[in-house]
Amino acid sequence: MEYNFREIEKKWHQKWVENKTYKVVEDENKKKFYVHNMFPYPSGAGLHVGLPLGYIASDIYARYKRLNGFNVLNPMGYDAYGLPAEQYAIQTGQHPEVTTVANINRYREQLDKIGFCFDWDRVVFKPSFMYDCSDGKKSIRLYYYMQSQTPDFFSIMPYSDNSNPLAVRVNNPDLENSLYHHYEANIRFNGLKNQQYVGFFATGNFYHNLVGTRTTYNSQTGGYTYMSDNIGGGGNWDFWTTTSYGVALDKARLFRLDYRLWFNGLRRKDFDIAYDDNSTQLCYVLRTELGNSLYFKYQKDKLSINLGGKVEWKHGTSDRSNFEKLNAYDFEYGGNMTYTLPLGISLSTDLKEYCRRGYSEKSFNTSDLVWNASLARSFCKGKLTLKAEACDILQNLSSTVYEVGGQGKTEKWNNTLPSYAMVHLMYKFSKAPKSKK
Repeated sequence: MEYNFREIEKKWHQKWVENKTYKVVEDENKKKFYVHNMFPYPSGAGLHVGLPLGYIASDIYARYKRLNGFNVLNPMGYDAYGLPAEQYAIQTGQHPEVTTVANINRYREQLDKIGFCFDWDRVVFKPSFMYDCSDGKKSIRLYYYMQSQTPDFFSIMPYSDNSNPLAVRVNNPDLENSLYHHYEANIRFNGLKNQQYVGFFATGNFYHNLVGTRTTYNSQTGGYTYMSDNIGGGGNWDFWTTTSYGVALDKARLFRLDYRLWFNGLRRKDFDIAYDDNSTQLCYVLRTELGNSLYFKYQKDKLSINLGGKVEWKHGTSDRSNFEKLNAYDFEYGGNMTYTLPLGISLSTDLKEYCRRGYSEKSFNTSDLVWNASLARSFCKGKLTLKAEACDILQNLSSTVYEVGGQGKTEKWNNTLPSYAMVHLMYKFSKAPKSKK
């Protein structure tokens, strides 16, 4: 009888994948045993013959310990990038990110065909790239990494929390890993005429297979059921960019101007609410923010004054039928001052008005004039400090906070006292350990 290993091994490998035969679940009733293999460098078109030789030995031992009642963790990963990956990229004329991902996919295919008992849900893969250059007058920093995020253990346990029948939480054992790409760019020029500087900063993320929340509403009971689930594909991203400029306004450099311009955005795709037995539909929210700030600063001897303000325009849209488009703006203006009085008493105060306009919900449109002040005096050569401060002297702040998040408007209640007065007595000391002779 002919042994058709291709068909037989393909069949059983598929069974192992479908049944998650080698998935490791925490079990406090079993003794733990950890098997660690040398992670391969993904710097070649295929596995080196010496790698499976070692993996076979550890695989045999892992199976032996599992059959003897141990809870065995036998993970696999990749020692990505580094000099081997760089050398392979030079030899093939390709970017390390391209060759590394392609080689990892090939390695995974080969390891699967051999039939090792790895728990592939626990793979952590985080390649990264960084470029940093600085010469005193300019600095350039570029950074990127890609990371796979595994769902936490509790969220994949087959468990339902119905302690509140109107808000039932159901775990999802089928949650998969999420993947996201993060990037940063920071460029700054210093040492220009009149203490000028120019800077640019950008950062953001691209998400794949992100975890969202399926929400089902039961019209008969009035209760909600929540379950985490993967949002297939991409479609989720965010970014933040800032351009800054500063310059001294006089030869004595007592007066200074600082300006910032920023543009932020995010797109969030998530599950819309399903009513009764209707299927859950995906929806998205797109939000952008454009803002700028301008501040003038004066500083001489014991006096420092800072005056200015900022304004930020916000826009939000969605394909949800019940979503109200957002076209609003927030702005603030005011200043702060610090001054050293006689007897070494330090006075600090700030007065600002925070305003919001253009929101469809009237409770969001607020104007809050906030005044804070403090007095401080140090004694005993700076070791003892007595400080009295008052926050929100005009009592205009509220413990209720209104925000516009990724999926719309939210209202939060903070258990805090926005307005208060407080006296601090602080003592600072340090003691060095005796040197050993």
